[in-house]
Amino acid sequence: MIGIIHPYEFQQSIDNINRARKAPLGVRILRYSLLLCLLIGLIIFIVGVSLVWILNKTVWIVLMSTGGGISVGVKIFILVCLWFMPPNYRRFTDAVNAESMKYSTRIPIPTRW
Repeated sequence: MIGIIHPYEFQQSIDNINRARKAPLGVRILRYSLLLCLLIGLIIFIVGVSLVWILNKTVWIVLMSTGGGISVGVKIFILVCLWFMPPNYRRFTDAVNAESMKYSTRIPIPTRW
């Protein structure tokens, strides 16, 4: 694309596309907190399983059920979020189309990214 787009315009276009691809801060915080809850649930479950022969029955049953419940609950929540939340794909394609339209008038051949 030499002669059609300057290097600083190219970098600006790439930055615009990358900015559209990024998830908002709230979504990123939700992702990391769900991952942390999932890991904590799995750790509690594994600790409960490992204490089967050491402690009495009520302690490891409580640990296993708590850890398993947290893990299963977080997995169900993640699936529900994936089902109902629209992906960032639409925002990404809109940004790519906007950048393509910006530079398509500079040459007689239509450009696509």
